[in-house]
Amino acid sequence: MLASILPYYDVDPKKVFYMGNSLWAQNIVLKEPALEKGYFPNIDRIGIENFELEYQSIFGQKPHKVSSLPYDLIGLISSLQKNSQNIDVKNITNKRGFIGSNGLFRFKKDGSIERSLSIFQIKNQKIIEIKKADLNFN
Repeated sequence: MLASILPYYDVDPKKVFYMGNSLWAQNIVLKEPALEKGYFPNIDRIGIENFELEYQSIFGQKPHKVSSLPYDLIGLISSLQKNSQNIDVKNITNKRGFIGSNGLFRFKKDGSIERSLSIFQIKNQKIIEIKKADLNFN
């Protein structure tokens, strides 16, 4: 909503690039001309689409938006156990991180989560991936 009134206050969308968040992945922003060429981060869609297809084949319905998070957590715990690692702070805060259905993520010692996200841009009322998410943390 804000983007549509900024030109009235002399903010020229031809001179300013807007940056949004992952909510922009919901196609509603595509109809706002001021957001053309705007950038936003989001998870890699291929991983989440694969998760959604697998979920639907097992449960016969679309998954809730956050259902991939516990799925990834169980995958993390399973991976630690498979590799005979203890489920403790040291192993969970592994600097290399873990690959989940939402891509690469890692837990930091302060309890926050860091994710590797792709960068998208709105071009011609379409969402275009312009930078793929990194597959490892540097």
